[in-house]
Amino acid sequence: MNYSPLVMIKLMHSFYDRGECPDFSITADAQTASLLNNHRCVVKPDPYGLTVYVPLDNQQPLIRFADNSQLSFDLNLQNNDFALYSDQRLELSNSLGWQGLTANPQQGFLTRPNDNEPLLSIAIKRDFNQIAPTLGADEIRFFAKPVLWFYYVVTDQSNSDQFAIVDVGQDIQKTTWQRCEQLSDDSIYTQLAKQYPSMPIVCFVCEQTLDCRESCTKHLQLKLGEHIVFEHLPSPCYRNYFHVEAKTGSKPTDAIYEIVKYFTNTILIKG
Repeated sequence: MNYSPLVMIKLMHSFYDRGECPDFSITADAQTASLLNNHRCVVKPDPYGLTVYVPLDNQQPLIRFADNSQLSFDLNLQNNDFALYSDQRLELSNSLGWQGLTANPQQGFLTRPNDNEPLLSIAIKRDFNQIAPTLGADEIRFFAKPVLWFYYVVTDQSNSDQFAIVDVGQDIQKTTWQRCEQLSDDSIYTQLAKQYPSMPIVCFVCEQTLDCRESCTKHLQLKLGEHIVFEHLPSPCYRNYFHVEAKTGSKPTDAIYEIVKYFTNTILIKG
């Protein structure tokens, strides 16, 4: 018996280098699972979504679907860190019959009533008796959270005032970096100062917000004068998360940081 794809759902996320989103399992709700079983459909999950196959008879479903049939699926979150690097917005491809997406309208889709609830529920409604010769995937696109990037440079260099971060990438819009004045309530700086007493600690912040990323897509160099200290700086880890108080008095800005160490006399290093 021949089978043809009936529904293909693919999850995308701009945080990941490959663009696909492995953070969910997708399951049919009880009514849809019963409907698919009655039509002898086969559901095949994969790491980035799922595909429903229907048996065919003369290029038509073996068992005809009733008019106004609807297929509903739950997106169950498998990664508790998802909200740390994900923005509140999402997009649907909406090319093949999305009928709805259920989320918490007050707090956004990243908030679940409890851990047993799916993060999202979707419904697809179209004429399932019309089998397309080539079926494209219905896509749900998530987006990485825009944040401020910080780098703390710990060094034994006496000329630490000559450190700079330079964007040498090919992008037309380059990032620009400024040195931060350390504040007394900067807990990251305070902890580093205790761990590395008497050593200079230099902090840089990007003047533009950047997306959280699985790996750094920007070509950022750390330079000491004209000398390149690090050819490629890594992106700050999304787990290194904190709030920055805005100078204008508006709500705090989300930020992430990375600690970079540059020592030339390792005998003196402790911690």
